[in-house]
Amino acid sequence: KAFNAMADTLKETTVSVHAIEEEKKRFQDVASSSEDWIWEIDHKIHYTFSSPIVEKLLGYTPEEVVGKRPDDFIHPDDRELFKQKLADVIMKKEPFRNMVSRSIRKDDMIVILETSGVPILDEAGKFFGIRGVHRDITERVQAEEAIKSYSQELQELATQYAEANVRLEFAKNEADEANKAKGRFLANISHEIRTPLNCIIGFAETMVRNESVPELHRQAGTILREAETLLMLINEVLDHAKIEAGKLTIESYPFDLYELLDHIERIFSSQAQAKGLVVRSVREDGVPQFVEGDALRVRQIVVNLVGNALKFTHEGSVTIAVRPVSTEGETVRVRFEVIDTGIGISKERQQNIFQSFTQADSSTTRKYGGTGLGTTIAKQLVEMMGGVMGLASEEGKGSTFWFELPFAVSSADKVRELSGYAAEQPDTGAVQPSGKILLAEDYAPNQEIVRAHLSSVGYVLTIVETGTMALELLGKEHFDLILMDVQMPEMDGYEATRRIRADYPDYRKTPIIGMTAHAHKEAHDACRDAGMDDVITKPIRRASFLAAINTWMAKVNS
Repeated sequence: KAFNAMADTLKETTVSVHAIEEEKKRFQDVASSSEDWIWEIDHKIHYTFSSPIVEKLLGYTPEEVVGKRPDDFIHPDDRELFKQKLADVIMKKEPFRNMVSRSIRKDDMIVILETSGVPILDEAGKFFGIRGVHRDITERVQAEEAIKSYSQELQELATQYAEANVRLEFAKNEADEANKAKGRFLANISHEIRTPLNCIIGFAETMVRNESVPELHRQAGTILREAETLLMLINEVLDHAKIEAGKLTIESYPFDLYELLDHIERIFSSQAQAKGLVVRSVREDGVPQFVEGDALRVRQIVVNLVGNALKFTHEGSVTIAVRPVSTEGETVRVRFEVIDTGIGISKERQQNIFQSFTQADSSTTRKYGGTGLGTTIAKQLVEMMGGVMGLASEEGKGSTFWFELPFAVSSADKVRELSGYAAEQPDTGAVQPSGKILLAEDYAPNQEIVRAHLSSVGYVLTIVETGTMALELLGKEHFDLILMDVQMPEMDGYEATRRIRADYPDYRKTPIIGMTAHAHKEAHDACRDAGMDDVITKPIRRASFLAAINTWMAKVNS
């Protein structure tokens, strides 16, 4: 019996050893095929097993690793952390996972490993060692660090972008405020300059008409011409500022192109005759008489070019030539040429002729005057209307300034229907109209100018100095037409007009004409929004002023 029992025990032991050997072989097979470094250490913390992959990770063979301690491979800065983890496993007999540490390869390169391990215990729970896995996560960590660094850079860029946006918004607000301030300044300076100019031109025109004193008549004529020059310069500077600020708008409406050119020829005829020159306009066949465009700006361009041509021409002629370039459907492209026999422009100076505040020669400023803005503005206006502009000139032989513009062909009926544009009308002093007109104007010299113009043709004028006084008088007397200055103390012209339209039924259809030294479109729009029927810009010119008054009075009497 004893022998049989010993045989059975030996048999069981043999089976157990065999099972252990099989398990060990499977473990080694798994360890050999794994991309991770599988290892075991004993209770003295020495490696007792290392999978072959260690040579790929650290450059050491498994034989070189066995018998060594983990401290022999771990980076000095990470050894305490690794010791602490091993101590926790020994004391608590619990596994640990995903501990990250650095190891030093045989070639002194750094490898980052992620380690997990479990304690090896016998049946009684006694600690025998640790079995674990090292996984190479160097590339992953480097990628994460790169992503983190990139994210930080992105965050910094985002912060910088946000700060730049704040600065940009601040700068934009400052620029907007500066533009608004510039606009207010231009509007105010325009008003302040035009107000005295209104008196200078107005009184000069009145004096010119009084031919009883020849010397006074001559002096008044000089004042008038100089005031007109000053007004032209002011308009050029203001137009240039509006173009630069993007505030100048181009309109389109039907007008008579022939009439516009004939009118320009007439207004320059006397000036040309005084210099012994001839001004003429010629039109080729195919140029339509009625077109749609911005007649005011076309007139401004041609007037500027003709004025310059006369300034720099001492003998010969100035010709305004107009011809069709092309026709496509209802659109015609027209070429305008202003040809003079003047001093001409040298080749090297022609390239600067369209630059702001530039003349061909600085000496021309002293000799001929001007800001050098006229041709610049003309070119800008042409381009804003979809055209092109250029010049051909030879020093000593004259110049040809030309521009081409597209126009939609219109009709005489459409021009007649439109009341928005009218060239300056002939002097209506010989007409003897009648009617009662109320003028609300606080500036005494302006009052005198309006009184002189209106009384000279037979109108009866009553003057008040504020909008409040105008309202009081309207309740007592009847007037056929009201002239309303927009800037007055107590109550301005805008408010007075709104009150008249709302509170005075008898005056809801009475023509109210605004008078303002603000030349910009916004001011004119404000007048019409307040209920005014028309707007006259100061300085007023007698002929156009009386033409406007007569037109509205004719409507009242019809």
